[in-house]
Amino acid sequence: MSDSILEQTAGQGVCPCHCCQFRGLTAVAAVDANWAIGRDEELLFRTRPDMRHFQRLTTGHTLVIGRKTLATLPRGLPLANRYTLILSRNPDLANELTREVEAAIAEGREKGINVAAGNFSVCGDTESLKAEIAVLQAMGEAVFVCGGASVYRLLLPYCHEAIITHYHHAADEADAFFPDLARLRHWRLTENLGEAEGTHEGSVVRMSFHRYTNTRPLALF
Repeated sequence: MSDSILEQTAGQGVCPCHCCQFRGLTAVAAVDANWAIGRDEELLFRTRPDMRHFQRLTTGHTLVIGRKTLATLPRGLPLANRYTLILSRNPDLANELTREVEAAIAEGREKGINVAAGNFSVCGDTESLKAEIAVLQAMGEAVFVCGGASVYRLLLPYCHEAIITHYHHAADEADAFFPDLARLRHWRLTENLGEAEGTHEGSVVRMSFHRYTNTRPLALF
């Protein structure tokens, strides 16, 4: 099967997800056939097409994640070329993460490896997080909600859209789920962005990329 439209248009000066047009809050998630997203604080699937899709969609923009999702990123550091808002009640997280970034960069330099991490801010509560998002939106910045499950539940009512990778498989076990948008009153499937197949743990897996629209998003304030 061919790669998704997201890959077919790469390098053509075309933004297939129209991320340059995102000015509201957008959720991004990869789910299995039952809308599961994780197990034991890890993603259910890691495939090259989906990782490239995520990179192209979010690079140069703002991510909103929880502390556990941060731990699943490479080296547990904020992604390069993105600004990351981290929701955490740990008052020391900002200082701890700054030290981790500096240590990782220094270690990489010693080994001749380029280690990069993006800028970040830690929000200690929901209201401060919403306030930061509101400021970014007022500046015309695209903001992507990227998990985990509790962050999705918290912010989904405020999201204007959701870009969902649907894997055509059901995980054997899962303990974290994304809300089933097909069952939510104000959410509509509005666009099929293409299909792809990749490899996960030695097996071929198929996936579809879909855009959902929230017809009645809540205001942040």
